[in-house]
Amino acid sequence: MVRTYKLTGLRKAIAERLGYSLRTSLPVALMTDFEASKLLNVYNGLKEKLGDESPSITALLTKSVGDLLSRNKDFNAVIEGDEVKVMDEVNIAIAVDTPRGLFAPTIKNVELKTVFEIEAELRRLVERAEKGTITLNELVGHSFTISNLGHLDVIYFTPIINPPDV
Repeated sequence: MVRTYKLTGLRKAIAERLGYSLRTSLPVALMTDFEASKLLNVYNGLKEKLGDESPSITALLTKSVGDLLSRNKDFNAVIEGDEVKVMDEVNIAIAVDTPRGLFAPTIKNVELKTVFEIEAELRRLVERAEKGTITLNELVGHSFTISNLGHLDVIYFTPIINPPDV
């Protein structure tokens, strides 16, 4: 035997939610190539000018998705029971893999933030997730989750819907 331990606290809650999602949602994966040269030009220009203080590709994607969700309200929604609730605020969770497990901290009011504010909030939340000090309030309230595996050279994957996201 290697070792055994109980899932407790946030790790248990996350495992239960992902299991619930797999049991109750239809697994669908649509894949396409995305022409991202403009996004990469913006990223590279900011990186050249600001160095380590520049926003990440994830922050740029989060801002772009936030703007899209604010203009396409039906996608900025959650499912609760047999109801779809369209949200006023655009709150986006970001999947973060840590030694403590997978977390999806929520950046709230993305539509009102600059990409620099999103980056600062993302760094703060990732640090808290890695240290194990993230709170339940920082993990809830989202209507959309971004999983960015580009740094792992993953081109396509099938994500699990993060409940209650639509």
